[in-house]
Amino acid sequence: MSKAKQPKDNNASMEFNGEKYDLLSIDFASDQLVKEVPYNVGEFISRFDSGDIAGDTPTQRTPDQWNKQKKSRLILSLLLNRPVGTILLAKGRTNSTSYSRKTIIDGLQRSTAMNEFINDHFILTKDIPPIKCRWKNDKGKIITENYTLAGKRFSKLPKILQDTILEYRLTTYLYEGFEDEELDGIMYCVNNGASFKPFQKMRIVLGSALMEEIQPVCDNIFWEKAGTITAKNDNILGCVIRSLMLITDYNYGNLGTSEMTKFCEYYQENGYFKDIQKFNILLDQLNEIMHRKMNDEEYTFLTPCFIPHLIMNLNKFNSMGSFDDSTYTAFLNDFLISGSYAEFKNYCQKLASGGGLYSRSMVEKRQEIIDNALCSYISDIRKTA
Repeated sequence: MSKAKQPKDNNASMEFNGEKYDLLSIDFASDQLVKEVPYNVGEFISRFDSGDIAGDTPTQRTPDQWNKQKKSRLILSLLLNRPVGTILLAKGRTNSTSYSRKTIIDGLQRSTAMNEFINDHFILTKDIPPIKCRWKNDKGKIITENYTLAGKRFSKLPKILQDTILEYRLTTYLYEGFEDEELDGIMYCVNNGASFKPFQKMRIVLGSALMEEIQPVCDNIFWEKAGTITAKNDNILGCVIRSLMLITDYNYGNLGTSEMTKFCEYYQENGYFKDIQKFNILLDQLNEIMHRKMNDEEYTFLTPCFIPHLIMNLNKFNSMGSFDDSTYTAFLNDFLISGSYAEFKNYCQKLASGGGLYSRSMVEKRQEIIDNALCSYISDIRKTA
């Protein structure tokens, strides 16, 4: 078998102003640094608690993704001096908005778990095994026996074990002096090979500038009424993105997660803050409408499937003339006890034929039902006026 031929000359050269130059090295920006920061757990959590290290970059998932089992396993690894992975921080240039402080771009769940345990916010789960410890009596005899961790809080651990956790040396790197867009890209690359959830990828694709505009929408008080939709696992963000896909008249094939990611890529390039602001105004209006007397005090109709259509329907109502919000409250009460709503709910279920809940045909059918009901209700009002 013949060997692959090696090029005779791997050097690169170029001409500039009539002179020849040979490639020497990569020219790294002098103000861009990636350096290891020697934190132990105690120092890191102290800075995390004080806000010197931030965990609220808008491209991150919410810091509540791990269950107690995962958190407890992390604490066990600290006690056994096992590797727990690298934590990456970023601090942008002087004009930075999203990375004005040291910000966690990888390791938020681990940081949150350590912080919660040290501050006594959870106990170690029952499935955590005991650890072997050395014990010494007053005669100097040393034995090895187990110490039970299950059910213990940090404050209930012996000081020797507390110190073992606090003195654990973390592997932490800091990216410093980069532009915000560069740091968003670094965060995307760091996470791109990991098994993160679709909505986390959407946050990263949107980037910090857009997510800073979208996050207030996700924090709107309206979502407190939608009890089945929470910030955990980014269910709220999912409703927001699907609603934006409809509000912006995006040419979607469906409203599934893959198509939502494509929309995020499109919106990052072509999006306008005014769309997000308009959506937030509609949420504020809807929240005020919910404060008025409604027949369904539990708001069980506020489901992930229903809300994007409700937003679009309210937007349509606003374009129909000089009606006040009490009219829409009355319509909504009427709609929720109507046959139209029963039909709407039927289209909020997967079809026996395998039709997707968020297929374009299903989405358009649901919107048609609630919009037709609104038009009919307003028409009746005008006839009796």
